[in-house]
Amino acid sequence: MVLFGIITALTRKDEFGWLDLFEENKQKAQALQTQISQTDTAIDTMVYKLYGLKYEEIKIVENS
Repeated sequence: MVLFGIITALTRKDEFGWLDLFEENKQKAQALQTQISQTDTAIDTMVYKLYGLKYEEIKIVENS
């Protein structure tokens, strides 16, 4: 029984370690997603300016 208790304790410790790792990587992924979205918006804005699109034309492009 003592051995079983030790294994259970290690498993729970590992579980918390994996949970911490998951949360850390989740935050990194969310930060990357935010950066990707901001970069995408910046590229869209540059392309719209490059082609001289007006507000109405931009809305047509974005809604298509």
